[in-house]
Amino acid sequence: MLNPQTQADLASLRWLLCSPPLLAHPQAQAFCAADIAEIEDWLVDVERDRDALTAWLATARANCGPQPLRIGRLAERLLEFFLRFGPLHRLVACNVPVRSAALAGSDRTTVGELDFLVTSPSGEAQHWELAVKYFLCHATGEVAEVTDFIGPDAAETLERKLHKLFDKQLQHAVPAPFSALPWQRFAYTRGWMFYRFGLPVPTCAALNLAHLRGTWLPLCELERLNPEHRYVELARSQWLPRLSCAHPAHSLQLSELGPSLERAWTAQADPKAARSPIARIAKAQQQGSKPSARLVAELVPSADGVTWYECERHFVVPC
Repeated sequence: MLNPQTQADLASLRWLLCSPPLLAHPQAQAFCAADIAEIEDWLVDVERDRDALTAWLATARANCGPQPLRIGRLAERLLEFFLRFGPLHRLVACNVPVRSAALAGSDRTTVGELDFLVTSPSGEAQHWELAVKYFLCHATGEVAEVTDFIGPDAAETLERKLHKLFDKQLQHAVPAPFSALPWQRFAYTRGWMFYRFGLPVPTCAALNLAHLRGTWLPLCELERLNPEHRYVELARSQWLPRLSCAHPAHSLQLSELGPSLERAWTAQADPKAARSPIARIAKAQQQGSKPSARLVAELVPSADGVTWYECERHFVVPC
């Protein structure tokens, strides 16, 4: 039987490779159906001989100490594992530093890095930039613009991310000794977009029609969720695939979810603020440190009741 960490790592690898791209952009990387079938066959072998993946991630986890791997770092290492040992593409180099040489004889300052240089199955040289992102859509009409998508901590927007990705990261010249090849440039984008609970989902020309979707709602509207289901707040390290667990002892009833989220926001805000959790949240907002939205998985049991599965995921924001 798989231990929970190994099960989560395998699910994260499958999610990263088999979930649809976020973007509908000419430079958005996507696997075709035949590629996915080949990847699925390889994933069966990885699960059969899972020690290789476990050892690969153990090295990355040892480098970050007691803290869990950041979601971006986890995704990088999973994609590198696929490019080194999987089918289809082959890794040429990863995390290649890009240095500035604006002044002859001056120190060459690092101005960025290239995530992945790979060769495609047909031999094309490709530069991939990886981005795993989550945005809450605040549009209320039938059409959404990229300016309507804001990150869960309000520190990033889809508009700014697209500018950074396509106008900066993918514009770096590939340095020597790889510079002689004609590199094609692709954004490997995966993630989820979250739409206002209870409203029709607007269309956005920048997004892949098949992108993964969740909902968001304010804390004061939690009673609109299904009281028959169970709920689990997801740590950032759990944000990639849908959650499944054999023993939801740590899950909450809907009536318990609101107080649990208030306590989480209290810990995030100033611990010396007023006694009321909502008052602490309000004070944090007044000070310009708005609490992050909290990601919650909604769980339902399997037919035999042994395993619980994520049927929906929701970001919850302060009222």
